[in-house]
Amino acid sequence: MDRIVERIKVMKIFRQFRRGCMQLSRSPKRAAVIGGTMLLACLVGLKLAAQSGDPLISALLGSWKLNVATSKLPGPPPQSSVGRIERTDDGFFKHIQDEVDAQGKAVHYETSAKLDGKDYPTQGSQPPVTRAYKRVDDRTLEVTVKRDGNIIAVIGWALSPDGKSLTAAVGSQTIQIYEKQ
Repeated sequence: MDRIVERIKVMKIFRQFRRGCMQLSRSPKRAAVIGGTMLLACLVGLKLAAQSGDPLISALLGSWKLNVATSKLPGPPPQSSVGRIERTDDGFFKHIQDEVDAQGKAVHYETSAKLDGKDYPTQGSQPPVTRAYKRVDDRTLEVTVKRDGNIIAVIGWALSPDGKSLTAAVGSQTIQIYEKQ
């Protein structure tokens, strides 16, 4: 719906611009060329703006590897843990997590979501869970994990000022430090 509203606004601007071009050039053909060029530039600009999305998600894009040495974990640490944030074409972002636990069992899950606080299903999670992502401030997210509608974890994600590390904290018992790859 937002895209339709944006396109309508662009068309109104284009019509006003075309009227101005007609008055300046007094040539309908030249006004059409100038107006068409401006319309193309506006549409490209809207496409780029839509793709850029939320600046916090833009800062989180890429791969993040768990630094076990600097993390505070309640039990045996995983052998490896890599998270990845990707942008999708539909305005969502995708959180992909690949982990090998201390016993060598591989775990993979994916969640496609928005920063709107709504519950989104997590694919690959057993038993099934949902995750809700909500912006707290310019560098912080809150991720609420639910099973059967009941909250089982609230995870705070804090991006460092330099954008090179990401802290994922569940209370004070579990603090995971991820480094951007």
